[in-house]
Formats: sequence, C-alpha cells, structure tokens
Amino acid sequence: LRGARVRIAVLMACHNRVMTTLSSLEHLFAAACGISDLDVYLVDDGSVDDTGARVRSRFPQVNVIDADGSLYWAKGMRLAWGTAVKDGCKYDYFFWLNDDVKLRNDSLSGLLADAEKCGDLRGVIAGVCSEDASEVRSSYSATDESDVQYVPNGETPQRATGWFNGNAVLVPWVTYEAVGMISSDYTHARADYDYAERLKRSGIPFFASSHFVGVCGNDYFDKTKGLGLSSRISLLFKPGYWNIRDLFIFRRKYWGVGRAVVSVCHLIVHVIFMHTRGSRNSR
Repeated sequence: LRGARVRIAVLMACHNRVMTTLSSLEHLFAAACGISDLDVYLVDDGSVDDTGARVRSRFPQVNVIDADGSLYWAKGMRLAWGTAVKDGCKYDYFFWLNDDVKLRNDSLSGLLADAEKCGDLRGVIAGVCSEDASEVRSSYSATDESDVQYVPNGETPQRATGWFNGNAVLVPWVTYEAVGMISSDYTHARADYDYAERLKRSGIPFFASSHFVGVCGNDYFDKTKGLGLSSRISLLFKPGYWNIRDLFIFRRKYWGVGRAVVSVCHLIVHVIFMHTRGSRNSR
C-alpha cells in the first residue's frame, strides 16, 4: 500500500472520561497525518459528563454514536464497527482504538508498514502499548501461548501464538470478510481474546507490532489492590476482566464446559485469596 490511497475506519467506545477521550482523539489525528482517508466512529455509551457534546464540538469530523450505557467495550465496539460497515464504504483497514491510548505520531504509518512486512494480506497487527513514555515495558500487547507479552523488537512484527489485547489493533478488510466483527457474546472483556482465537482457527495470523504505538498505562492491579473481600467478589459479576459470565462463555466456546468450569473456579479462588499486586511477564 506504499504510496497508495488508504482508507481506515477507526472504531472507539467511551464512557464518562471526557478529557481522556479528547486526548486520545487529539493523538489519533496527529498520527493520521499522511493517511489518505480516516473515518472515526465513536460510541458514547451513556456518558453524563458531556463527552459526546465535547467531541462533536472539538472534532466535528468524528461520527459520534449515542448509546444508553448498557454496551460497555465489546458491544460498543461492535456497534461502531457495524455503523462503519453500514455507511457503505469499503475500507482497507479497521483500527480498534481504546479511548485511553495516546498514540505516537508515527503509530499509524508504522502499523501500515508492519502490515506490509507480515507477509500475509490478512494479517492482523496488534499495536503494543507501553506502560509510560519511557517505552521500556509493554502494558498491552499480543502474547504467546503462556500469556507472556511480546515486546517490540524495533524491526519486524512478531507472529503471536496466544491472544492479543484490543487496545490498538489493525484489522484488514479481507480479514473482516473472513472472520466478521467482534462477537456479540461478550459485554466487556474477553471479546479481544475471542477474536484472536477465531483468527487462529481460521488460519489467519496476527502479530505484535514492531514498535510501541503509544502509551496506555495498565491500572488493572492498581484498581484491585487493597480491595476488601466483598468488593473483590462483586467484581466477578460486573463487566470487566474478572466477570465470570464472559470467562465461562469464552472457555466453553472453544474448549468445552469442563474447561470453562475449571477456569471459573480458578478465577474465584484467585479473587478470594489474592492479597498482593501480581507480576506481569514480557518477552
């Protein structure tokens, strides 16, 4: 695609963090310089902090889609994707972007270059985010089978064998035609892991980006550190990474009921007995 006209549909979802969302959009448009066509579809999922109005005022080119607050990430991203497709444009790529990612100015051009380097027109590129501006540690990435995150090597995209986080992901149109959109089975978390599993089972490769694409701090452990037992248990029934419903659906879908039950039991034990901040591995 070097030198050619490239059309990208950016898919985003947001809820009640207006300044974070505005900052992410500002970084996105800075990174979009030189991109031929960029259409942004942002689902405002019931924000009460004027996110939708502020985005429309500051970035009138963004297609803001109002929702009622029941969609969360997975269903919000699916709505954004469905709206982009219904608009009738045939895009070269869809770009998933979390509204708390601050992209580097060269991120989109870098992801497009990785798409050329990966050797498969269907290849999905998971942009690796760093914990902070130092770009030393991955916060969100693609993983190997042991859930160890890949760290960019600075040269080529690395083929991943596990899953990927959905923070900044470039999906070619041909892959959408083969695999479809984000699943409607999930509320918030697991939908990105599900998409990676569908790619694997369809024989479509995915890769960790060759460079960090931006900053997106992982506050998962900070948000759960110090919570009392009742608060931790309540998270098992709320949308998020610990939600046992989404976990059960994901495991049952690909590995059967037995594996799903074991995974849910393991998560419950982890939540009940966790006391200290865990560690994250990188490779």
